Parts: sequence; C-alpha cells; structure tokens
Amino acid sequence: MFPGCRCPGLVYGARERNRLEQDKDGIEQHRCGQLSADGIYAEGRKFFAKNFTIFQIGCIIILQKKGCEYLVATLRPRKRNERRICKGETIMSLTKKCVAEFIGTMLLVVFGCGVAVATGCAGNDGIVATALAFGLVIVAMAYSIGNISGCHINPAVSVAMLINKKMSAKECLWYIVSQVLGAIVGALIVALLFGSFENLGGNAVQAGVEAAYGEGPALLIGLIAEIVLTFAFVLAVLGVTAKTDNKTVTGIVIGLSLTLVHLLGIRLTGTSVNPARSIGPALLQMIGGDFTAISHIWIFIVGPVAGAVAAAFLYRYLEGRKQKMAQGNAEKTEDAETETPAEQ
Repeated sequence: MFPGCRCPGLVYGARERNRLEQDKDGIEQHRCGQLSADGIYAEGRKFFAKNFTIFQIGCIIILQKKGCEYLVATLRPRKRNERRICKGETIMSLTKKCVAEFIGTMLLVVFGCGVAVATGCAGNDGIVATALAFGLVIVAMAYSIGNISGCHINPAVSVAMLINKKMSAKECLWYIVSQVLGAIVGALIVALLFGSFENLGGNAVQAGVEAAYGEGPALLIGLIAEIVLTFAFVLAVLGVTAKTDNKTVTGIVIGLSLTLVHLLGIRLTGTSVNPARSIGPALLQMIGGDFTAISHIWIFIVGPVAGAVAAAFLYRYLEGRKQKMAQGNAEKTEDAETETPAEQ
C-alpha cells in the first residue's frame, strides 16, 4: 500500500520477487517502456510513492503460473505538476462527469418514459416496447458517456459504487444531484413532446396490485418489488464492470438486465430501480394535477437504494472471499517453489 494512496496491495510470485531483489534499484524495465512495481518493498515505499503513480487499471498485468494469479501493478514516472492518481479517481474533471450524468439521465427519461407514454404500456406489446426502450437507451449511453462518467445515470448505481469504493462520497453526491436534475429536464421534454403534464411515465404501485392486496399492503408489495428488482440489476452492473476484459460487452449486459427487470416490474410498479427516473416525472406530473406518483415516491427512493446497498455488500463479500482464496493459493505455490530438495 502506497503512503497516502488508496491503491490495493500487490501479490508477487516468489520467483519474480527473488529475481528483482537481486537488482540494486529494485526495478525491472519492461519491453513496453514502463516500470515494474515488484521492487517497491525492497527499496522503500516512500521513494516510490513520491516518484511513481499507478498508471491505469488497464495496465495491471496478470501473470499466471500453475493456476494461481499474481497481480503486478505497472508504474510510470510521474511528470512534474501531475496529479497523483489513486483508486476511484480519474483525470476527467468532476464537472465533465456531472454533465455526462445529466445528459445520460435526461435521455433515459426522454426515451424510456417517452415510449411508456406513447404506448401507454397497454398490452404485452406496450410492455415489451417500454422495456426495450429503457434497455436500449442504457446501451447507447454506456458506449457514449461510459468512458467519461461510467454511465451510472442512476443514484442507486452510484451508491453501490460508493460502497465498493469505486468513487468518493463527493463524486457520489454530485452524481446524484446531476442525475435528478437531468431526470427533471427529461420529464419536461416529454411533457413538451406530448403536450401534457398529466402522464409523464411516473411510477406508482399499479392498480392490479392494489386490487389483489388492498391499498395498504400493496405499498409494501411495491417496496419489496423495487428492492428485488434493483438488487438484481445492480448486482449485474457490479459483476460485469468488475473486469476490464468485459468492457466490450458491458453496455449490452447492463441494457439487457434493465430490460429484464422492466419486463417483470412494469405490471407491479411501472419499474423504477432508479430514484432519479421516478423523481423527475413525479414532480412535473403535479403540474397536471396527478399526485399519485409523488405520494408513492418514497417507495421508489427507499426500494432502489435498499436493493443497491444489499447488492453492493453482497458483491463485496463474495469478491473478498475470492481474493482471499487467490492469495492463499498464491502463498501455497510460493512456499512450494521455495522448498529445498532436501525438504521435499
């Protein structure tokens, strides 16, 4: 662990470590012109912390030997006046990220809620069309603004990323503000397109659920539905974004996951899994005299956040166990490699 840096610790293979310890500087020059980090502990962490910085997640090298993975972070000299880059930080300014989140959430509401209003979600064809609209706009945004802000466009996703230490609390707060503002503007555009504020695709517990359970219990069913749907969606997001190898299919997986939860949830709550997407239309529908969405808004804030938190902690637990097992296997392999013939 670098002093003053949140970057994760590194695991080294015994053979690689022994070879580098023989180097006086503790540095190996790679063919790519970058520097290996294997000599950090041998030559002093302070020197490296002052003169080097983690390059990028894409520069992490995975060395595989006998089924065990050894992570070797690739370093490069830090240029003068260059900001140190740690986990969760990027070169992109927070302003650009917030603008990307604003635009992404606005378009999500325009196309997703717009199709819902146009079709009325009447019949199975309307449900499928609405579900596909939400999924496809996520795919489009993932490949357009994903490299700028990560394309959360959902406060629940941002909260999950915060819990998994993929972003700072400050970033998370500004992301959420940008997302809510984008949803409000998106709902305003939908109102202008259809000439009415009465129905902007706001979420509410559906009449079928109220008829089956009664008004009071139906709210609880709606809350449970939002928790479960968001849990499934956020878990998919965390899983597919965990590895850079999945970068080419990340948008497709997330978009299909959102389509899936909409196919089930539209008849229950209209499907939110996104507090911002619910807040924007609910606020503007009050102008048209519809207060149902705003009266149910707590369901679409508490439910998605609770589901996202549960998914984030579960994924952290599963990922932590996976890393401990990998580290244990690596240590066993190192011990086996360093045994003398006599000991064997």
